[in-house]
Amino acid sequence: MNQLVAVAASKRCDQLAFSELTEADHAVDVGVYACPHCKSRIQFSTTALRQFEAARGLALGPAWNERCQAFRPLEGAQYAMDFRCRGCDRPIRIVYEAGVDGKGAGFRLLHVIEERR
Repeated sequence: MNQLVAVAASKRCDQLAFSELTEADHAVDVGVYACPHCKSRIQFSTTALRQFEAARGLALGPAWNERCQAFRPLEGAQYAMDFRCRGCDRPIRIVYEAGVDGKGAGFRLLHVIEERR
């Protein structure tokens, strides 16, 4: 089994803060994850972050969630956006926190967990 590594979200994502308030103006915050292995770029939005809250870390199944939780547990209002890279199929977890804008809305990306091969 490949070792997990964690890096600051700023190393892989072009945006760290996402506001839910922009949606009231019919705008959406969009971020991009850049895979360090295959250079694929994967776009996600505020809406995706909100949807991953409901997945409770199980989007890639319980085995991936258990590995990630043992390596870097989610705490408090932290959530996980789990997905596979479209280019190299590696599992990726972006750890983020919710309710960070002082009004109980918004998201901030914290860490990215990836497999080292």
